[in-house]
Amino acid sequence: MYDLSTIILSYNDRELLEKCLKSYEGIENPPTSEVIVVDNGSTDGSLEMLHTDFPNVRVIRNPKNVGVARARNQGAREARGKHLFFLDSDTEINRDVISTLFGFMEENMDVAVAGPKLINPDGSLQYSCRTFPTPLTFFMRGLKIGKRNRFMRRHLMEGFDHNSRSAVDWMIGASWMMRREAVEDVGLFDEKYFFGYEDPDYCYRAGIKGWKIAYIPDAVVTHHYRRRSARGWIFNRLKWSHAKSALRFFWKKYIRGFDKNTT
Repeated sequence: MYDLSTIILSYNDRELLEKCLKSYEGIENPPTSEVIVVDNGSTDGSLEMLHTDFPNVRVIRNPKNVGVARARNQGAREARGKHLFFLDSDTEINRDVISTLFGFMEENMDVAVAGPKLINPDGSLQYSCRTFPTPLTFFMRGLKIGKRNRFMRRHLMEGFDHNSRSAVDWMIGASWMMRREAVEDVGLFDEKYFFGYEDPDYCYRAGIKGWKIAYIPDAVVTHHYRRRSARGWIFNRLKWSHAKSALRFFWKKYIRGFDKNTT
């Protein structure tokens, strides 16, 4: 068994995936590890690039896009690491990210997920820590209204000290380190989410089981956050998928109850 399994999810992100993997090569004090790329049906030459430039990377190839949750689960099932480090292909990690997160997980056995500070390519902060979504936050963000009001600022945790380690409700899953014991206890991601809400869902389920979610800002990851679901207007497949995921999350949280089933 390895100390760490890094699982990178990619879909038609050849250039960004290459940058992600190159940033990974520069890490300091690396634990024994493996790297798994789960490709969701890319047609942009990503697979050829992996074969040529990163022959030691294990590749799970899907013939089509199976969604975020299912793809992450594919990587998790193949992983042989003590901890699982999930990355999206549009991320670049600093040299000390893995050693910082890994050391924190080793010292804090009650933590299921540890996440870094996410920044934009220009160095500005991304609000990656958030309170659990509600129907109101969903409609406000979807309709692009009220983003700067007190309610939304609280949801996006704009007043939170983003330079201090802290327990939080959940974080954007572009970069997570997860404890294998927590995965065995909580379960994997709910595959009925195709895109969106799989992250707060997992953190909510972990919290029910007594696990903590930790924000670790001294680990920094650059995230080329593009919000594909926000593009276009009504006829946008990802936007519809995101809405369906929101309805599922609210159904589980307010009607069915998360604690009745594993996922």
